[in-house]
Amino acid sequence: MKKCGRRYTKTVLAALLVFCMSLSTMLPVNAAAAKFHVDLNGDEETTAPRAQDDFYLSQNFDWMKASVIPETKIDIGSLENMSELSAQRLLEITKDCVKNRSQYSKTSDQGKIADFYSQYLDMDSRNKAGYGNLSSILDLVESAQDTASLTKVSAVLLHTYGIPFLVDKISPEEDPLGISSTYIACDSGPALDFNKIAFLSDSYAEYVNILRDHIRNLLVLYGRDENTASSEADSMIEIEREIWAASQDKTAQKNPSAYYKTYTYDQLKAMHKNIDIDVILQETGMTPENGATTFMVPEAGAVEKADELYTAENLPVLKDYLIYWILDTYSGNLTQAYEDEGLAYYRKLTGTTEDDPADRRASQKVSNLLYSSYGRLYAKQYCSEKARTEVKGYVKKIVAQYRTMLAGLDWMSEATKQRAILKLDTITINVGWPNVWPDSYLDNYSVKSPKEGGSLINNYLDYKIITVRQQYSLFGTKVDKKTWPDDRKVVPQNVNAFYDAASNSINILAGVMQAPFYDPDATDATNLGGIGMVVAHEITHAFDAKGSQYDETGRLNNWWTDADRAAFTERTAAISEYFSRYELGSLGMLSGELTLSENIADLGALQCITAIIGENNTDEIRQCYTNYAVCWRTIGRKSYYLSGLTDEHSPDPVRVDGVLSNLNAFYTAFDVKPGDGMYVAPEDRVGIW
Repeated sequence: MKKCGRRYTKTVLAALLVFCMSLSTMLPVNAAAAKFHVDLNGDEETTAPRAQDDFYLSQNFDWMKASVIPETKIDIGSLENMSELSAQRLLEITKDCVKNRSQYSKTSDQGKIADFYSQYLDMDSRNKAGYGNLSSILDLVESAQDTASLTKVSAVLLHTYGIPFLVDKISPEEDPLGISSTYIACDSGPALDFNKIAFLSDSYAEYVNILRDHIRNLLVLYGRDENTASSEADSMIEIEREIWAASQDKTAQKNPSAYYKTYTYDQLKAMHKNIDIDVILQETGMTPENGATTFMVPEAGAVEKADELYTAENLPVLKDYLIYWILDTYSGNLTQAYEDEGLAYYRKLTGTTEDDPADRRASQKVSNLLYSSYGRLYAKQYCSEKARTEVKGYVKKIVAQYRTMLAGLDWMSEATKQRAILKLDTITINVGWPNVWPDSYLDNYSVKSPKEGGSLINNYLDYKIITVRQQYSLFGTKVDKKTWPDDRKVVPQNVNAFYDAASNSINILAGVMQAPFYDPDATDATNLGGIGMVVAHEITHAFDAKGSQYDETGRLNNWWTDADRAAFTERTAAISEYFSRYELGSLGMLSGELTLSENIADLGALQCITAIIGENNTDEIRQCYTNYAVCWRTIGRKSYYLSGLTDEHSPDPVRVDGVLSNLNAFYTAFDVKPGDGMYVAPEDRVGIW
């Protein structure tokens, strides 16, 4: 399922800069080539098309024409509206904590929330604090006289505050191949802005220039003169461009055994000619003597290129690069000038013209920080045990139907079927919110008040010290695959769901258990087109192009016969080719290869849901498919659609029309005939399950 409630951090900004498309219509332009244009916002139509020609637009046309995107947002739609409701609820929680602050202790969830929030809003105190304890961090960088001392500084900042840089980010992570049962040493490589396509294509120069200006502006605020700041920003952009050129394409991640390469200590050391990797290993405690004998390095090319650029000649720009990274990371906790620069940068990238109100921004920042504290309060105040039970009921129906579908496949051998069913029956299902929260290490943490010498930036740094210490303490310890991870993306207030191959689990967060995806008063067929589709989509990920390479224990392991894998690959190739038909404006065709796993999940989900309802139950099928189209309705700015070419999900209209065109029940329920825009000949329809 697509991530929702987007805030443009560095990670999310990476997806922002790569999908500039014109908006056309979802009608075949060349029957022989079977290409389709996509009218994402419905801008080219003056009347609603027939369901037989463009189902997505026919169901959403009136809403799309009546809707206006707020000046603070990049899109509106079902998912964004659900995220907005969650954000409003979080703000209500925040203000309730502040209103009743005297009732709570400093270490309570409510006390931490109220105290952090108050300090975010107190701009006079933020201006007075200036850089706070960040000054000593910046002084450390300034004091580096050579690359060796800069490496030592970078290692300390990484291990103490989690600040990444061009030197290797070595940290404990779950084994992405599922081979080790403990947290292993992972070298995730240099920290970079945006993504590969943005830096290597002239088509996105506008956005790289916005980044360049942002780097310059931060350095000027820090005290560099305009010319120096501009020159250093140019150099940083070129460094990132070279490193991105040496990195792997995103599609490489679909082959985990090839993408996640393991290196011995000697091999890791040999990759570094300029960076003393031992300094980083010793600082983080992840040395061969402490058990780090092998290292997962998914981006060896980027690591080697960063090492090549890590020279005495580049020392001035390397130091300012680290300073920029620190300032950009912490700007939202600093003075009004830094706050304003961050807001201006966001507006330029997104095309928005107004900022969220200060109280809303402060609540969002605190909820991103204290995500489990908010999660507990959100679950208690807004989540229903009855709803969780009902959604679990849908899960049982869907798992049972998948078992039937797998058992009935005519192209899969009995041996592989049994392994597939074993994996299905072993999936851990997490719905709503955790019963045991993973953040007990913060139980005694409290926010220092100004009277105690506290400031926003210093409290934030103290918080980071605790959380980073917790992260590094995991090295070598056993991974508990049955508990919810300590991750701000995995909390009930988020509108999301996902499958995790390493733990063989699906996670349906409470935020997505809202209308139109889930409505306790709706019919079963309607809910199956929403939350049912979400559940089935995530289960299908266990058997998609990537997930199918993992076994029931979450270990990368080939449990297929050669003949079955060949038959599966043949079918996935047909799906890739099918979705590559969709033309996304001036940038050309949708990448069926990039979106393959998500398209498999969408197809499998709707095939499963259709089977549960029954193909001949026309009224229920119509309810289901109609709600499916409503769930994905969206209109967005250019910046919203910029995520498309590097997003593994197809654009929303394709997720609806591209999937439904392959389901026989759709043709019966909506009387689709040859010559209609939605018609695909039976021999050209695709599917696996």
